[in-house]
Amino acid sequence: MKNSILSKFIIIIFITFSVISAYLIKNLIYSNQAKSLIMQIKKINNAIDGFTEKYHSLPGDATNTLEYGITKYSTDGNGDNSVLDPTNRIALAQGEIVNFWMHLSNSAMLNEKYDGMEMEMAKNNSTFPISVIGNAGIVAYSDQGKSYLQIGFSYSDANRIYTKNDTLTPTEAYLVDKKTDDENPYKGIVRVLGGDILNFQKNSICANGNAYRLKVDKPSCQLRIEIK
Repeated sequence: MKNSILSKFIIIIFITFSVISAYLIKNLIYSNQAKSLIMQIKKINNAIDGFTEKYHSLPGDATNTLEYGITKYSTDGNGDNSVLDPTNRIALAQGEIVNFWMHLSNSAMLNEKYDGMEMEMAKNNSTFPISVIGNAGIVAYSDQGKSYLQIGFSYSDANRIYTKNDTLTPTEAYLVDKKTDDENPYKGIVRVLGGDILNFQKNSICANGNAYRLKVDKPSCQLRIEIK
């Protein structure tokens, strides 16, 4: 009888220990992933800072690109301190939006090489960088006087840029926000986005009100991070 009780007690302890260990390991993985993404964004921001200091403009928006030796043919922006497509929107994978990354790579501010291809030829890993977690492209653009990086690019065609929600889990998004901003999904420099277009604010799967939905364990978030 005593042996039976002891065996059950040992089993309960083992199960409890296993559950706690799995929880801690999972949280450690999420934390490390968030740190990796934060380091990637920091690297990009440092590259942007270096470019703006040297050329006095944002990548993609720079003028005199031939004279500066950034490209072998003109890829000038209009010099208005914004990163937009040729229609002055953020809809198309064209112009400043794709040249942003090519300018950074051609100026050696980033080690990776990006080709500046447009429309349906604009691809992850060749035109846009891929996030270290979430396997999504990162698009730079401007809106209402501020510039952003959005993690969520999927593909583009002749009509527009498409994004995807299934990039980061709410926990991953929350940890990035927590470590770099205010933990609020809809305030501050780090914000949750949704939908299949750039800068769409609503995402009820990833976040509800002022809180991330941490019990949701599947990738359902995009993030927009303000370029400082």
